[in-house]
Amino acid sequence: MNTLALFLTSIALVSLSAFASGGEEQHEGTRKNDFYPNKPADKSLATRPAKATLLEPKAFSNVAPGTVTLKWQEAAGADSYRVQVATDPNFKWLVTQQDFVKATSLDVSNLEAGQQYFWRVYSMNPKNESGFTSSFASVSSFEVK
Repeated sequence: MNTLALFLTSIALVSLSAFASGGEEQHEGTRKNDFYPNKPADKSLATRPAKATLLEPKAFSNVAPGTVTLKWQEAAGADSYRVQVATDPNFKWLVTQQDFVKATSLDVSNLEAGQQYFWRVYSMNPKNESGFTSSFASVSSFEVK
């Protein structure tokens, strides 16, 4: 019985070893245990765009009712921006969201007097690999007088 158990254990170990190594040699352009070829190593596609620097309105400033122009500085690596304005700092209550804004400013109208607003801008580059299409957000706030 011991001989049979030892024999079965060694077969299991050999099989497990062959499975872990992929059972074949690694060929150029593929990774071990991978059926898909490696993507070309273009590091620019795996780099997030820089964070946008918010310019106007300044943080905690008071603005006149009417149309407010949000301005930010162009961010390196970005080809567009996502701009969100909300009435809460968690951006649960969005007033507006504009995606794929090509300019570095956006006019927002119909804001209520006496209300504080929070705004943020994400730098975007949809050509990047999925995990690197967006920067982290730059956030600020203002109040309409």
